[in-house]
Amino acid sequence: MTQDTLKGTVAAVGAVLSYLMGGVDAALKALLLFMALDYVTGVIAAWYEKRLDSVKGLKGFVKKLLMLVAVVVAAELDRVTGTSGIMRAGAIYYLLANEGLSILENLALAGILLPPGIKDALQRLRSKGEKPYEEPPA
Repeated sequence: MTQDTLKGTVAAVGAVLSYLMGGVDAALKALLLFMALDYVTGVIAAWYEKRLDSVKGLKGFVKKLLMLVAVVVAAELDRVTGTSGIMRAGAIYYLLANEGLSILENLALAGILLPPGIKDALQRLRSKGEKPYEEPPA
C-alpha cells in the first residue's frame, strides 16, 4: 500500500466515523480522551493491585468500542427524530461522566487522592444525561 493510499484510506474512514458519530466536537473529543485515560489508568491500577489480566483488558477495550456504538445510535436517532443533537449530547455526557468517575476510581486504587469537587461535578454531569429530553415550549 502506498503512502497516498494509506492517507486516503485513513481520511475516508475518519470521515465516515465522524459522520456516524454526529461530527467531532469538544464533547466527543473529551469522551475519546476520557476513554483512553480510563483504559490506561485501569491498566495501571490493575498493575498496582497485581491483577493484570489480558482477557479483562481486551474486554475493556471492546467495551470502549461499544460505547462509541451507543454514540452512533444516539446520533442516528437525532437525525431520524430531528432532535438537533440532544440524544447524542445526552449519551456523550452520560458516558463522559461514567468514564470520569472510573478514572477517579482507578486513581484511588493507585493511591492518588483528588479534591471531592471533581467527583461532584462528574456526578452532576452524569445525572444530566439521565434526564429524559423535554420538547421546548412552542
